[in-house]
Amino acid sequence: MAASDRPGGLTALAVINFIFCMAAGMVLLSLLASRFVNFDGHPDQSFREQMDQFQAMPWSQLGTLLGLAGLESALLLVSGIGYLKQSRWFGWGMGNACALVSLAFMTLSFEWLPPHLGGERVTLETIRASFYPLFTLLLLNGTFRSDFR
Repeated sequence: MAASDRPGGLTALAVINFIFCMAAGMVLLSLLASRFVNFDGHPDQSFREQMDQFQAMPWSQLGTLLGLAGLESALLLVSGIGYLKQSRWFGWGMGNACALVSLAFMTLSFEWLPPHLGGERVTLETIRASFYPLFTLLLLNGTFRSDFR
């Protein structure tokens, strides 16, 4: 299939994947950086308390979140390239895997992270982390299922 045979929606999905790949990478870096920053001088007491709680989080939980964020970022990139190439394995397969990893990351984030880092409150990142994977699963397994080679 030539690039002109690729559905425009699949191309748009690839571009969105690349944008969200950068967002997931920034989440990964911000989680890691937040672990080591001193928030004692922050004027908001509740924020300082939440960050103290986050910094006391066991490394096993933080490592799980960091691993899922890194895996999600890599899968977003690989599946975006797969969408452009209309590859069954790299597009459809990795796209489905990415959606499941995104949902797992979002669920654990709500459970383990304080509100200022995206847990227990709705932010743009949580909307992206919950809506986009479900939307991707719907498109990959419905609309674009026959467009992958």
